[in-house]
Parts: sequence; C-alpha cells; structure tokens
Amino acid sequence: MKRTPAITAATLACLAGHAVAQPVLDGIRDDAFYGTTPLWVQNQPTNFGDNSGASCDNTVVGNPGAVQTGVEIAIPLSALGNPAASNLKICLFINGQFHDFVSNQVLPGLPPGTPTQGTANLGNPRLIDFSTIAGGLGGNQFFSGVVNGSFAPTMDGKLTNTGFPNDAIAYGALKATQTCRTGFGDATTGLPGLCNGSELDGVYAVVNGGFLYMLIPGNLESNANKLEIFIDTGAAGGQNQLTATNPSRILAMCDNGSEPGLKFDAGFNANYWVGVGGYEDAGNYVGFVDFGQIGTTTEFYCGAFSAQTGGTLTGGDVGAPAILCTIDNSNTAGVLGFCPPPSGNPNTANGSEINSVYGRIFNNKLYLLVTGNCNSAFTKLNLFFDAFPGGQNRLENNHAPIDFNGFANMCDDGSGNGLTFDDGFFADYWLAYSNGNIGAGSPPSVQQYVNALVLRTNGIRRQQGTDLPLDYGAYDGGDKAQYQPVPFAGPLLNAQAGVQELYTNYAPRHAGAAVQLNPATPIAPPAGLLRVAYDNSNTAGVTATTITGAALVTTGLELEIDLAELACVENSPASCSPNPSTITSVKVAGFLSADSANGSNGGYGQMSNQVIGGMPSPDSPGATRNVNFAQFAGNQYIVVTNAAPSTCYANCDGSTGSPRLTANDFQCFLNKYASGDTYANCDGSTGSPLLTANDFQCFLNKFASGCT
Repeated sequence: MKRTPAITAATLACLAGHAVAQPVLDGIRDDAFYGTTPLWVQNQPTNFGDNSGASCDNTVVGNPGAVQTGVEIAIPLSALGNPAASNLKICLFINGQFHDFVSNQVLPGLPPGTPTQGTANLGNPRLIDFSTIAGGLGGNQFFSGVVNGSFAPTMDGKLTNTGFPNDAIAYGALKATQTCRTGFGDATTGLPGLCNGSELDGVYAVVNGGFLYMLIPGNLESNANKLEIFIDTGAAGGQNQLTATNPSRILAMCDNGSEPGLKFDAGFNANYWVGVGGYEDAGNYVGFVDFGQIGTTTEFYCGAFSAQTGGTLTGGDVGAPAILCTIDNSNTAGVLGFCPPPSGNPNTANGSEINSVYGRIFNNKLYLLVTGNCNSAFTKLNLFFDAFPGGQNRLENNHAPIDFNGFANMCDDGSGNGLTFDDGFFADYWLAYSNGNIGAGSPPSVQQYVNALVLRTNGIRRQQGTDLPLDYGAYDGGDKAQYQPVPFAGPLLNAQAGVQELYTNYAPRHAGAAVQLNPATPIAPPAGLLRVAYDNSNTAGVTATTITGAALVTTGLELEIDLAELACVENSPASCSPNPSTITSVKVAGFLSADSANGSNGGYGQMSNQVIGGMPSPDSPGATRNVNFAQFAGNQYIVVTNAAPSTCYANCDGSTGSPRLTANDFQCFLNKYASGDTYANCDGSTGSPLLTANDFQCFLNKFASGCT
C-alpha cells in the first residue's frame, strides 16, 4: 500500500513552481510535464552507429576516377539543333526530387572544402551563381572538348574494357572528375538498380552517329533525385541565368520574381536541359528521362527505362526526342560520404539510437518524447500507433503511397510477409521522421521531414463508383530553421480529380475526411493537428557496445498529435467515434530503419535493433518486411496513458537504479544551479534573483523525503 506523505509549505511552493502545462515542442524533455522516469528504457546497444565525433579529413575524397558504372545516355543531335561536337559545353549536377535542392555533386567539381568542413550542398538552385564558385576544371562548372569518336559506345551503364572496340576506346579520357565527398549519401547497396545514395564521380562524352553519348560514373539514388544536364550548343538564345520563361519541370531553378534563378559561369548559355531520375516500384527500379528547350515552354517526358538495358525508353510523350538511357547503380566506391558532422549539436547526428520513451495523454492530445539520435543521412525513425479498434496487425500493401513508395518496403510484397506486430497491436496510424542534406553553418544547417499515413483494416479508402483513392500520403518539412517543429499546416491538399495518388501537407486523417466530403474541392483541415520536433544533440545514452546511461538522455523526437486526428473514425472532421475525450491509452511501436545494415543511408528496408519495447538480443532483425515481433520475447510496444508522470524532484539525474537518490543527485542539482537552469528553482519563487539559498534548503528537504 502506498503511503501519502504530508504536504509541507516547501512542497507546495515547489509544486507551484512546476505547474503542469503542455510542453514547448522542441525535442527536449520537460520534466514538469513528462516527469523524469521513462516509460521504457533501451536494453540493447545500437547497431546503427553511435553519435560521436571521429577522425576524418573531408579533403580526402576517395577514388572517383576508378568508377566505371553509372548513368549512360545518348541524346540525338537533331534534338539539340545539330550542333558541332566542338561547340558543346555541358554542366551536370545532382538535384533533389523536386528540382529544388542542389547537392555538392557538380561536374566539373566544386572546391573540396577543408579537413573539418566538407563542401556543403548548394541548396536553393534559384540562388546559385556558379560564376562566383572557384575550383573544378579551369574554375568552371562546365566542360567542353567533346570530339567525334570512331566508335559508338555500348549502352549498358558500364565502361567496358574488353573486346574491340570497347567503351574505354570509344569515350576516351574523362572530361571531368569529382572533387568533393558527396552530400547526398554514399551508396552501399551494390545493386544495378535500387540505390541509397547519389554521387557524380566523373563524366565521359563523345559524339558518334548523330548522338551525343555520355557515361556519368557514380550513383543516382532511387528516390527520384534528379541528374540535371544543361547543354550549351553555341546557338543564339541560350540563357546564362535561368529566367521565368522555361519548361515547367525546371521552374524551381528559375527566376520567380524574388529569387533570381540559377546562374552559370560566364561563357555558358544553356540551350537545352535533360533530367534523369529513378524510383522504386514494387521492388523494381524504374528510371525516367525528361527533356526541355531553354527559353521556351517546350518539354517532353521521354519515357522510362530499366537498369542495365540497351537504353530504349518506353511510354514517352508523342514527339519526344528518341533519347536512349540506362543505369548501372552498383558502384560502392568512388567518392566518400561527408565526414560525420560534429557531435553534440541539435541539428545533425552521425549515428542513430533510441534510448528511452516518455509520453502522456493530456488535453485530448498525445505527447511523446523518444530520446536518442537520428543519423543525418535520412535514417528513418518509424512510429506506429494503435489508438482504437481496427488497423493492421500485419502491414499489407494497400495503403496510400508515401515517400516515393518507400513505406511499401515494410509491407507484404505478395508472398504473405509484411511487418507483423505483437498480438493485440493493430496499427492504425504511422509516421516517420528523417533528416539530412547537411549545409553550412555552426551548427550545420539541415533539412528535416515527417511522413504520415492512416492505416485502415481493409486498406485505403476509395470513392464509391470510381474506386479512386480518398486517403492521402501526408508529408511536411524542409529547412529545420523554418520547420522546427514540422507543423503539418499545408498548403498542399490535392483534389480528387481522377488521380490515383493524393498528397497533402496537412494531417492525413482530417485531410482524407475533407476530400471524402468534397472530392473536387476539399476544404483545408485545421493546421497543427500533428506537430513534430527533433533535438539531435545527444552524445550519451547507448553506444555500439553498452547501454549505460540510456535513461539519462533527455533529447530526441517530440511529437504532439490531436486525438481527433490519431483516433477518429471519421465521416467528417467534426464527426469522431470514439470520442477523443474517452481515450485514456494509446499503444506505440517504433524502430529505426535504413536501406543499409549499418543505418548510414535512409530508407525502410532494414530494421535496426533499436526497437521500442526492447529486443531479446543485439542482433539486427533483418529485412523490415520479414520481421514478426510476435516471435520475440516480450512486447515490442509500450502503452502511453493519461496518468500523471511518475516524478521525484530530488532524482535530478533521472537514474532508475536502487537506491534511486544518491550523491550524484546533489552534484546534478549543483550543476543546474550554477548554470541557471530553472529546474534549480525548487521553491518556485518568482523574485530576482530567481535562484537563492532557499532552493538549496528546498532540495535538501526533497531529498530527505525520498521518492514516494
């Protein structure tokens, strides 16, 4: 039987100084709200890398000149106005999925940076001015010197060196070689198609038989990152700076009235653009090519291709140029990835771990704090929620598409597998956090994103009569400076106008209710139904070999979800069953995932051993879609309730051992007092100075009272 201690004046004063209010969403534990005792503490060291500094020199870039596989493309000279080979000038770079975030992978290359600071990704293309960037071949971010060759290369994505003639003879020497470590992920998959990183190691180019052939060794991540190819043919009408008059596909790189548009080096005036990308579809690589004429709105989808094929495109627009393209994405050498970022800053991390979980239902919202780190290579922190009857105990591939269909890598591939939860856990909501695209600054800038889905028992909701989808893939995020927390506040809200995919920047359940009511003109749901923040500064907690200190970590992912969004069986945003106010508990499962076994690249294919609820061994569970939590001891989920947190003010260091209160708590209090931390305001005073000798006496009283 628990005893009820007497309430002293000092106790009342201290409690007044720690009144319960909803926490500031910043990824830092609010002791008054969450308490200092976690709901669960990690029991395994991390196999996804510990967030710690390492000796590394960014100017040592690897061996890009040795790479012999990558993107191979042949462009008809007739589509370029039949220029002479000697007139051709070419600029290449890797861009983001929406042509809106340029990497540091440019050819010819950028300066290699310094030992401690790699060359940052260039970011917003509208603000890039290549004429101000030194380095590369002759200081320019374009190459020339293309000649007419005697042989046509074989279209296979490889620099073949056997037989005669071979591609090494057909292409001749490299026209440019990469000078920087990649800021878009170092590829580790080694597969000809699907790939988890992007780099441009070099470029070969030659003209033969009426085609401009290029082999661009390296990798192109299968997440729809773009290889942008700009060509100056020497003809009049080219653009040295991209204006508002251009193909719609590249307008994110062009003048928009407030940002001037990408500017090339002096002497380069782009006449044509070719874009290459690729993505995963049902486990297969699908590449695609777009083409446009600069200074006009003329553009074409040229078609799709597969890896290691002869380059013939299928399904392109009528009138599109007969471009050939293929890829061999198997390179795992070439340039290296960025040196790990400095540890201990709130924006970036070079390892991933889950240390503990705090949570609480309060004022019809679920609050959750998952302490740890998330590698700034787009490693995913996945969270699944079971808030009301229904949902999926085994993930079936019947959901709205999200994250370039990456979520499908956790689902049934048709063989009867699919991530399976413990008995009694039926996921009805999912979200995943990731961050990457590290930039300059101190601390380094970073982008962070959150994806979210509603998971229904019978799969995606569809419109009667048309069978068109009425569920959204929801995502939000961008530069952390503008998206902390990630707000899910719009503006994107696709209408159902005969499309097979719907996307939104609002919370997905309310967005789905809105499009169900008004398919052609859905009304935007309220902002802020789902908010997520992350603080990546932890350098303690679990390591690659120990779990000591996991309970002491106080930073990581923090989220707030309105229960009407999380647990609403909706007909409209205003009609919920069950009533959110009656929900007193929510089950939460979660884990880290990536597309590489060590967590160094983003994705969902491989599950780490960092699993909420704990695993029986430090071994990796393996491919996510093959994991069945019911086969492991214990529950791989926790339960968050509306109960007030278990608090013990004097347990300053958050320890969970016995005895709970030790001399370490005195030292912890002294440190907090010396740093001016408001935790040390034990007596709840509001005067000046805020911290006084009374707080020492208050702490001594709390310590003497023990934890009850």
